[in-house]
Formats: sequence, structure tokens, C-alpha cells
Amino acid sequence: MTRSYLWVGVVAALILASISLGLAIFTLSSITRPPTSNQVSVEVLKSRGKCGVSAAELSLIGFNGDYALVRFREPATVPCFQHVIAGVEYSPGKVRITLKLQRTSEICMQCVGVIETELRIGPVAPGTEITVNNMSIKV
Repeated sequence: MTRSYLWVGVVAALILASISLGLAIFTLSSITRPPTSNQVSVEVLKSRGKCGVSAAELSLIGFNGDYALVRFREPATVPCFQHVIAGVEYSPGKVRITLKLQRTSEICMQCVGVIETELRIGPVAPGTEITVNNMSIKV
């Protein structure tokens, strides 16, 4: 009878160990899994036009936790525009953002302009490729 209790104890310990291991693996995979499309947010922090000449440019400003801060500039015929988000696509390791120009209600100076926009994107993992209007950087 003592032997059967011993075997029951061993089997119970193995079952508990396998459940604990399964939970540990599930928890680890949920932590390291890349974000899904509904977990990545894109926010325009600021967008404005100014007089000046500049080529289109995408640059990394820095990080705020798991969020990348990027700056996008593009030339415009006049500075009377701001960027608004037209679309966001996400796949593992890549975020594709489409911005469109929207006219501002401000009185417009007639000069060649540059529209500059700062975006907050995340959460993103290191090495993620961020594309804004067909310009890409890895963060």
C-alpha cells in the first residue's frame, strides 16, 4: 500500500511540474511575442509647416520606453499644411505609416515650405523597420 501512495505522489508531482512548466513557457512567450496590429499605436505629437527648403527625411529622435519617436519632413509648395495619419499597417518587425497633407486654417505665407511631423510609434521591438511615406529606418 505504501508503494502505491509513493507512485501517486510521483505522478502528482510530475503533473504539477508539467503544468508549471507550461505556464512558465506561456508567460515567457507572451512577454517576448512581438506586438500585434491592434497593440501598435501611432500618434502625431506635432505637425507644422514652415518656410524653407529640405529634402524628404525620416529620422529617429529617440525612445520613450518601448515607443520610438521619429521625425518626418517633406517639401511642400507652401507651408500651409500639416500631416495627418491616412493609414497604418503592421506585420512582425515592420510598421508602415501613410501620412497625407491636410491644409491648415492659418493664414498662409507664400513661400516654399517644409512640413515637419513628430510621431510616437509603439510599442516596437529593437530592430523594427518603420516606414513613413515610403521612407524607412530601423529602430
